[in-house]
Amino acid sequence: MNAITFHLNSLKTRVTLLTLTIFVVSIWSLAFYASTMLYQDLQRLLGEQQFSATSALAADIDHELTDRQSALETIASEITSAMLRQPTAVQALLEQHPVLWRLFNDGLAFADGSGTVRADWPHVPGRIGVNFKERDYISGPLRDGKAIIGKPVRSKLTQNPSFVIAAPVKDARGTVIGVLGGVTDLNKPNFINQLTTGHYSKDSDLFLVAPQHRLVVTSSNKSRIMAILPEPGVSPALDLQAQGWEGTHVFINPLGAEVLTSVKQIPAAHWYVAVTLAIDQAYAPIRALQQRLLIAATLLTLLAGLLTWWLLRRQLAPLLSAVSTLSHLPTSGDFPSALPITRRDEVGHLIAGFNRLLETLHQREVALTQSELRFRTLIEWSPEALAVHRDGKIIYANPAAAKLMGARSKQDMVGKPMLELVHPESRQVVMERVKKATVMGDILPMVEEKFIRFDGTVIDVEVIGIIIDFDGQYACQVAVRDVTNRNRTNRELQASLRDQVALLNEVHHRVKNNLQVITSLLRLEAARSSQSETRTVLTDMQGRIRSMALLHESLYRSGVFASIDLGQYIKQLASQSFRALITSASAVRLEFELASVQVSLDQATPCGLLINELISNSLKHGFPDGRSGEVRIELKTLTADESVATLDAAPAGAGSPGKASRVRLRVSDTGIGLPADFNARRGQSLGLQLVEDLTRQLNATLEIGAGPGAQFSVTFALETSKVAPPVP
Repeated sequence: MNAITFHLNSLKTRVTLLTLTIFVVSIWSLAFYASTMLYQDLQRLLGEQQFSATSALAADIDHELTDRQSALETIASEITSAMLRQPTAVQALLEQHPVLWRLFNDGLAFADGSGTVRADWPHVPGRIGVNFKERDYISGPLRDGKAIIGKPVRSKLTQNPSFVIAAPVKDARGTVIGVLGGVTDLNKPNFINQLTTGHYSKDSDLFLVAPQHRLVVTSSNKSRIMAILPEPGVSPALDLQAQGWEGTHVFINPLGAEVLTSVKQIPAAHWYVAVTLAIDQAYAPIRALQQRLLIAATLLTLLAGLLTWWLLRRQLAPLLSAVSTLSHLPTSGDFPSALPITRRDEVGHLIAGFNRLLETLHQREVALTQSELRFRTLIEWSPEALAVHRDGKIIYANPAAAKLMGARSKQDMVGKPMLELVHPESRQVVMERVKKATVMGDILPMVEEKFIRFDGTVIDVEVIGIIIDFDGQYACQVAVRDVTNRNRTNRELQASLRDQVALLNEVHHRVKNNLQVITSLLRLEAARSSQSETRTVLTDMQGRIRSMALLHESLYRSGVFASIDLGQYIKQLASQSFRALITSASAVRLEFELASVQVSLDQATPCGLLINELISNSLKHGFPDGRSGEVRIELKTLTADESVATLDAAPAGAGSPGKASRVRLRVSDTGIGLPADFNARRGQSLGLQLVEDLTRQLNATLEIGAGPGAQFSVTFALETSKVAPPVP
C-alpha cells in the first residue's frame, strides 16, 4: 500500500478535512445539545424532588413548632396568680405534665414578671434564680402578651446553641405575670434532628434559618450551626430567601460554592428550611457521560478520516491519472488530444466533459485566430488614426496614426513617450484624463487638443478614448482626428459672420437715421403749413415713419435681425406715439398687457403701423372735449381652444394658421365708442383702410367691437420659420 501523504492543495486532503470538520462539528453539536438538555432536565427533576422534600420537612417542623407553642399556652393558662405566692405549686404543676416536658429536650422553666426563673422541670443545675429578662423570649411575652419562638442563642448555663418557645402567663384580669418557656438544646437529640433524618440525600446539606435574625438555627453541617448570614446586599439570593421567596434555584453560597438550593418558609417561626446540593455532585453523571462522548467522538473521527481518505483515493484514481496526464502536456505546439476514459461513472463523465471542452476550446482558438486577423486588418487599414498607450508610452499605433503624426512608420511611434506628442497647452488635460480613466470599459469623452507632429508642426485634433485589455493589462486606446482645416474654416466663417453682422448693423443704423431725417422734415413742413388738414396728414405720416424707424432701432440695439420681441416693440412704439399725440392737459391713460412674443421683421412692421393707426384713431375720436379715459393695448398667445373659436368666427377668406401658434393684438379704449354710421363711413377713412390693408398683409382676422368704448382685435399666426435665434 502506498504511503499516505497529505497536501493542502490536494482534493483528497481538502475533502477529508471538510468531512472530518462536518463530522466533528455535528458530533460535538449533538453532544453540546444533549448536555444542555440533560443539564436542564436534571436540574428540573432534582429541583422538583428537592423542593418536594424540603416542603414536607418545612411542613413537619411548622406542625411541631405549632403543637409545642399550643401546649405551652395550655399549661400557661393553668398557672394562676395564687400559685406565684407558692413556688412549689408551679413546680408541682410542671411535674404533673411529663408529656409536655418531653417535647423539649432541655426541659421547661417558669419565670416571674421580673424575668427570674422560679421553677423548672427537669431540674437543670443553676437555672432557678437566674434572670433572663434581656432575652427576647422573656421580654417579648412580658411586653406583648403573646407566645413567641425566641431567637436561637447560646445557653447561659451550658453555652450550647438552643432556642426557647415561650408563652405568657396571665392573671384573671389578663395581666401578664410570668412566662412559661420550653427549651430545645440543638446539640442534643431533638425533634428537628428526628424530622430531618431521611428527608435529604447524603450529598445534600440542610439549613434551618431564622432570616429575621440573619442566623442559621441548625444545619446538617455542624460547622454552620448558629452561623451568621452575610449582611444585606452581599448575597442577593440569600436576601431573596429572607424576603419570603420559595422555590428552587442555583446560586453561589457564602462559602463560594455553586449549589442547587430549594427553600420553603416555616410560618410559625418565620423561619425557612433550605436544602442545598453541590452542582459538582449533582451533575457528576453528566460529566462522566461527556467524557465517554469525547472518547467515542475521537475514535469515530479517526475512523471516518481513514475511511474517507481510502475511499477518495480509490474513487478519484482515474481523475488523478487525468490530472497527471494534463500536467505533462506541452505548453506550446499542437493542441492536446482527448484524454482516455477508463470508467463510466461521474469521474468518467467529468473527463468526457473535459474532452468536449477541449474540442470547443480548439474551435474557439481557431475562430479567435481568424477574428484577430480580421480585427488587425481592419485596424491597420482604417483611415482613423488609432493608438494605444500605457504608463505614459505608446505601445501600438496603426499606419493612419503614423501618417497623421508625420512618422515614417508605426514602429517609429511605438515606445515614444506620449506627452512628447502633446502640445504643452494640452498636457495638463491629457494627464487628468489618463488619471481618471481607471476602470476597463470607461469611455473618455471627446475633447479637442493640440498635438506636435514629428516635424514640429502643431495640429488641432479631436481625441476620444477608452480603457481596454491589451495583452492582459489595462491600457488606453485613443482615436485621433485632425480638425486643423475645420477649425481654420470655422474661424474664417466666424470672421465673415462678424463682418456681415457689422454690415447689417450699419444698414439698420443708416435706415433709422434716414427715417428720423424724414420725420424731422415732415414735422418742419407741418409747422410751416397753415392748413389743419395738411398738418394732420403730415403728423400721421410722422407716426407711421416713427414706427418703422423704431423697429430698425430695436433691431440695431439687440443685434438680432431675424426676429424681434413684439411686446417690447409695441410698448416703446405706443409710448412714443402716445406722447406725440396726447395734449399735456389730457387725462387719458395708456395701459399695457403684453406678452413676450418673437415675430419676424415682416410681421413686426405691419403690427407697428397698426398700433400707430389705432392709437391715433382712439385719441382723435374717442375722447373729445378733454374727456378722460383709458387706452389699453393687449398682446397674448392664444390657447388651442381660443384658436379654434377665432377660426370659427373668422370671415370667409381669412388666412388659416395651419399648425403655427396664433397671437391676438387688441387695442381698446373707454371713450365714447364707435358712431352709429361707423360701417357706412368705414370705407371713407384712410386710417381704417390702412388698418384693413395691414390686416390682410398679416393674413390675419380683424374683429371690431362696439360700446362701451371701441375695440379692435387682430389675430394672426406666427411665421415661426422666419424666427431665428440671436446671432452670436
